[in-house]
Amino acid sequence: MTTTAQHARADDRYVPLGMAGLAAIVLLILCAVLVARLTGFEPAQPQLAPLVDTRTLGFRDGTAGSVEIYDWDSGEEIVRIATGEGSFLRGVMRSLVRQRRGSAIPSGAPFLLSRYADNRLIISDPATGENIDLIAFGPTNIAVFAALMPANTATAGADYPLD
Repeated sequence: MTTTAQHARADDRYVPLGMAGLAAIVLLILCAVLVARLTGFEPAQPQLAPLVDTRTLGFRDGTAGSVEIYDWDSGEEIVRIATGEGSFLRGVMRSLVRQRRGSAIPSGAPFLLSRYADNRLIISDPATGENIDLIAFGPTNIAVFAALMPANTATAGADYPLD
């Protein structure tokens, strides 16, 4: 004669099929990640289009909280951004400067703004190796940096507005 107590004990060890399947999938993923790490697997990096132009930029604090952006090579001022304006540009540059501070690198070195044949703009810091691909921020924000490129390349073939 079987009792309900014997059935209850057998049911305590029961694992639903869905949970067992989920555990197997998680274990499989963990094994795949472990194998990738141990073998040195690196995912393929997308190839950039050919480089069209690069501009070396310097940034200086101006009067009353303004920021002066100038061509590093010629010293010519490109634009002066007044206090309360240019929040996207200021935010991007702050993140690059923050990387320098974290690495104890002096803040006076220039930054590179590179334009590629597919209209991709990348702002980079040669001192830290940090790169920010501006395509992730949309056409309006790309246009802010595109306006900093030399006049002969800022609009050539661009598919974004340059307000």
